[in-house]
Amino acid sequence: MVRLTIEERELTYCRIIVSTLGLCIALVIGATETLAGERAKRAESVIVNLSRQATEILSQTDKPLNSRETQLAATIGRHFHFTLIAELVVGPKWEGIPQHERQEFLNLFRDFYLDSYGSQLGGYPDDEFTILSVQEKGSRDVFVKARLIRAQREAVVVDWRLREVLGRSLIIDILINGASVAFSHRENFHPVLSNDGIGGLITLFKIRAERLKAETRGFAAGELFEQGRFAEAVSIWKELAQNGDPEAQFNLSIMYAEGRGVEPDSSKAEYWNNRAYKSAYPPALHNKALTLLADGEEKAAVTLLEKSARTNFAPSQYTLGKLYSYALGVAENPARSFEFIRLAAESGMAEAQYNLGKNYRDGYGTEVDIAESFSWFERAAKQGYGKAQAKLVTRHGNGEGVPRDDIEALKWAILAAKEGISEAAEWQKIYQSRMTKADVLRAEQLAKEFKPQREGP
Repeated sequence: MVRLTIEERELTYCRIIVSTLGLCIALVIGATETLAGERAKRAESVIVNLSRQATEILSQTDKPLNSRETQLAATIGRHFHFTLIAELVVGPKWEGIPQHERQEFLNLFRDFYLDSYGSQLGGYPDDEFTILSVQEKGSRDVFVKARLIRAQREAVVVDWRLREVLGRSLIIDILINGASVAFSHRENFHPVLSNDGIGGLITLFKIRAERLKAETRGFAAGELFEQGRFAEAVSIWKELAQNGDPEAQFNLSIMYAEGRGVEPDSSKAEYWNNRAYKSAYPPALHNKALTLLADGEEKAAVTLLEKSARTNFAPSQYTLGKLYSYALGVAENPARSFEFIRLAAESGMAEAQYNLGKNYRDGYGTEVDIAESFSWFERAAKQGYGKAQAKLVTRHGNGEGVPRDDIEALKWAILAAKEGISEAAEWQKIYQSRMTKADVLRAEQLAKEFKPQREGP
């Protein structure tokens, strides 16, 4: 089980909240179950309008990113009752806090949320947002329930709790899959309040604000990169890199090396990789090791790879496994080779999973185990790794380790051919010639429906 720190849990909530509050949301008003009257309508209108306003802001790609961030934060801020949320989070101790500390906490609390929203401005693909129901609760509150369908992510059910304050509907809490964000914060902050009082919580927020700014902007840059908006990603990474963020420094080195969002510049690529390398950032250590290998400095490369591998960086573990099998920079050691490749495979690296399947097949560094070999080939194949998909063609077609199944064999042949495996096209013809038309159509449909199931980060 993965255990998140307080900071990580807070950041996870913020990322979900950001996406629900209008990051490129395609609004769909479904068969909404609406109870009662005008108060419910006003609350629903707030959520609908907020989503539409955010979409309009995000579509203004001719404006600088910082400008859109500021505009989005201001828009969102007008729809929250931060004083009431702060009271819910702090609990009964709120009434005993001096006014000046209340105000300082409230300002930090508000900025924390708005910063998290605005900083992830460009970071989500188009989402589908459907309002499911609107229900009045008590004399003042309304719950607006919606489903957020996010590409390649699990759907999220979100309930906004709004309260009528001086004729306006303001958001006072958000429930993610039934869990209250306000009460989650309250639970997380309780130990700090109990031990250090409101002063300790204020200090925590000041520290967290700086950390969140870097983390959320780094997250946004990654999402922008995935969308092909390279120049915007580079803009964020430059700022973070200049402030000493090793991940941003490494990413910037790759952008300069590949000419994405900037003109190709090998000297700048080397400069930023070296900056990240000096911080012992694992991907930068790995890249430096590959450069040393290319220059024939194998022992020095192994030293860096071992350092990176100790942080569980899968590419370094995998590369070490190959070096131990090829006797490059180290003496050949099948057991060590197997162990490093196994570690990388368990981290979700498809290429390592494929090679681990070969190790079990050949008994290299381990006992021969055909069933285990098939299992690792299958994991890599399901991630879309062509060489592994090709292995499943022969396994299913010949009944090696699994019952013979021509439909599965043809499916994997079709997929392997799409991944550029040269012999796969010939296998397609062979299986199609010996299968019924119905079975061929079934295999083709399965291949069409296939979606890679990525493992790891």
